[in-house]
Order: sequence, then structure tokens, then C-alpha cells
Amino acid sequence: TVPHLGVRLAVCFPSSPKETQLHIRKLLTVPEQLIFFLGRLEAKQNIDGLLFGYTPYRTACPQPIDLVLAGNPGLGWKAAWAATPPDVKAHIHRLGFVTSTQAETLQSMATAYHMISRDEGFGTPPVATLSAGVQGVDGRVGSFPTVFDGAGVLLTRECTRAQGGGE
Repeated sequence: TVPHLGVRLAVCFPSSPKETQLHIRKLLTVPEQLIFFLGRLEAKQNIDGLLFGYTPYRTACPQPIDLVLAGNPGLGWKAAWAATPPDVKAHIHRLGFVTSTQAETLQSMATAYHMISRDEGFGTPPVATLSAGVQGVDGRVGSFPTVFDGAGVLLTRECTRAQGGGE
């Protein structure tokens, strides 16, 4: 496999020491288990679909995992957040901007990486996350099906629509 030109190979095989993970966990106050999203919190990244889909998961799952969002808000964020029920918001950790080191450590700590973009290109965060042995959950758009090649869970258009994702 030939890596995308934007991928730093040292980052693609992260192995954060336990001390670094503990430091980041304490610094950012993130839970032991987490579903991780890294990117701009905007409609193009289907943030509304992610929050909409997380709501029934949070209610139906006997031991749900908290959602951690790293990235700055963009177009569509306010409406998506306003539509999220308060009891679900309590389990969503909004970190805002994180440094590269923090992002890499969070990626390696994640239980799952979630990126259900409406219109994504190459998507280097999922590649880096998968290389750390973290399960990816992504949509069947852009290059995700090719990049994942069976290594992650790809949601169908119907699942993406059910999450508010459109086509």
C-alpha cells in the first residue's frame, strides 16, 4: 500500500506510552472508553448525523460508550447540538481544538473511531486510527471503502440517511 502524501508515517503507527495516555486522559478529562471523532464539527462532516445516531445508541445500549469530539465548530454545528437531547449531551465530550500529539494519543486510546462524512476525500484520521488497531465506523462515501478494505465497519446509505446523513 502506498500512503497518501499527507500521511506522516510515524503517526500512522502510533504507540502512545501508557504515561502519555494517562496524562492526556487527565488533562482533557476523557473517559477510559471512548468513541472518537476528529475533524471540524460541521454539516459536511455529517456532525448532525453523528449526534442524531448517537442518541438512540446511548438509549438502547446497556453499557454505552461516551462520544469524544475533537475539532472546532463549523457550519451546522449549532443546529446539530441544539437538536441533541440534554441527557445525551451529558455523555458527549467537546474538546475543541487539540494538538497533534493529543489527537494522535486520543486516536490510539479510542475504542472506536467514527467518521460518517457526507463528502470526504482521502480521510487520513481514519487511516491513522486503524493503524493503531482501533475499529473504524465510516460511511460508504469517498475513498473510505477502498481505504478500509474490510478493516472497518462501513454504514450503508440507508444507515447514513437514518443518521440524518442524506446521500
